[in-house]
Amino acid sequence: MNAAEAVDSVALAQALASGDPERWSGEARAGVRHDGGNSDRQDYTLGLKAERALATWGFDGELAYAYSEVDGAVGRDEVLATAQIDREAGERWTLYANTEYRRDAL
Repeated sequence: MNAAEAVDSVALAQALASGDPERWSGEARAGVRHDGGNSDRQDYTLGLKAERALATWGFDGELAYAYSEVDGAVGRDEVLATAQIDREAGERWTLYANTEYRRDAL
């Protein structure tokens, strides 16, 4: 990473941290579920989501984790992380960059 890229990264981080609060929205999720019967199943989920409405630039990101056990054995162990940054480029165009990470341990 050269000095110009480092400065751009710092400027983006500052813009994300100090942007208009009314343009930001988000949510947090948590869930627990237990099913019993012929088999026992426990599910646990956690999630965070943040969005910034497009006004010169926008952001959409999510982090989610899901874990379950079926009859004492791991049935699911998943992680999902996504992020997208949008930037207006004139009246007709929007530039964007996005990334996604998924891990399913099974």
